[in-house]
Amino acid sequence: MCTDTTSFKHQNHTYDWNIYVDLFNHEIVAYDLRLSKSGHGVANHYQALRNFQKAKEKEDIKT
Repeated sequence: MCTDTTSFKHQNHTYDWNIYVDLFNHEIVAYDLRLSKSGHGVANHYQALRNFQKAKEKEDIKT
């Protein structure tokens, strides 16, 4: 499992995209996307973590 945070612009808005990636299966397990607040927001990281924990419970993902 690996995490990454990426910022990008689309139609004059900047977004932060935080993802959890399963490197063994090459798939995104959980993510959170929201408008940027001058850099990578803490709320974005926490929400992505919560989404990962829900996915882990649902799919019994091995870490």
